[in-house]
Amino acid sequence: MWASMALMGVATAAEVASTIQQGKAQERAYNLQADIDEQNAERSAKEASLNEDTLRRQNRQKLAKIAGAQSEAGLSGGTATGSYLQSAMNAEQDALNLRYQGLSAWQNYKNNAAYNRAYAKISRKNALTSAYTQGLTGAAQILAFGGPKGAFGQTIASKFKGA
Repeated sequence: MWASMALMGVATAAEVASTIQQGKAQERAYNLQADIDEQNAERSAKEASLNEDTLRRQNRQKLAKIAGAQSEAGLSGGTATGSYLQSAMNAEQDALNLRYQGLSAWQNYKNNAAYNRAYAKISRKNALTSAYTQGLTGAAQILAFGGPKGAFGQTIASKFKGA
């Protein structure tokens, strides 16, 4: 009888340890993903800044060509100036769109990192809660089914010996 109680105790301890290890593994996985999201956010911000700088440089070159072509053609005044200003505004809007796209990607990665860190904490807490429950359930089973007199005065297991 004591051997069966010991086996039940060992089995319960193994379940508890396994649950805790699974929770820790899940926590590590979520934290790893959060670290990757943080790295992606930083990379995204740097790329957006570089792309914006590159686009602005290219736009300045295009605007210089437009101004040069207008001068060579002898164009001046309202139509030429309006055309040049429209091109300049479009170029600036393109650069701003690139910036906002990069900021949006950065924010999305940051949000994902925060969610994954929260999931990591929740996974660990859920595993501990489950482990405690398993431990209590195992202890209750040992007391009810395997103890010298169990919770009911005599072992429940002894009632089933003849069945």
